[in-house]
Amino acid sequence: MRILSACAALVALSATAACDRSDPPSNRVKEAMEGAVEAVTTPTPTAAMAEGRFAPRDECAAVDGAPAFLAKLRAAVEARDADALVALTSDQTVLDFGGGAGGDLLRQRLTDPEYEIWGALDELAEMGCAPYESAGIVLPWYFAQDLGTDDPFSTMMVTGERVPLYKAASANSEVLESISWDVVGLDGGLQPDAQFQKVTAQSGATGFIADESLRSQVDYRLIADDVDGRWQITALVAGD
Repeated sequence: MRILSACAALVALSATAACDRSDPPSNRVKEAMEGAVEAVTTPTPTAAMAEGRFAPRDECAAVDGAPAFLAKLRAAVEARDADALVALTSDQTVLDFGGGAGGDLLRQRLTDPEYEIWGALDELAEMGCAPYESAGIVLPWYFAQDLGTDDPFSTMMVTGERVPLYKAASANSEVLESISWDVVGLDGGLQPDAQFQKVTAQSGATGFIADESLRSQVDYRLIADDVDGRWQITALVAGD
């Protein structure tokens, strides 16, 4: 449809060029052709999967080999198939910032409740995908975006649509505003055992958001790349 529209525009402009003596027809036709090519080749922005500035998007469909890799990853996670997941790694797959790496270690951690890796992978599957660095991809999508903060440990991502910002740390409290997939600042730092975190919204309003609706910017992310012709997980890490 876009190609037909571009061609129609080209024909119309060519006809106009023939009647306009103020500019040589060849120049006007050339301009029309350039405009038509631009209309066809300019990519349509990927639609967000939800409402909000940093709502998940899937921008990896155009990355060669990525869709097939992601399909294998999702199938392994849904089936809780450790063998299939480990098959997508290598001995160099980074698992932490202390030297932990490789498929064998990943297999061990899959059953260790301290790491909650299956749950993290479930979560990542719903958070979109973005091209990353030279030719790789990263989940979640927002990890590849400029979130406008220099300290990722002092902010959190609101992971949902129309999440209420309460005046007090209670779901029965007055709702100051609703926030959809956006960054909020932590007031007084993260309170690990609290049901609500005190935050400052982009509007400047200060209130409380349920902890379950917040995610650290440096929580688990999965980075994958084509290594010697085989797509594999190059990093599955949390923290910084």
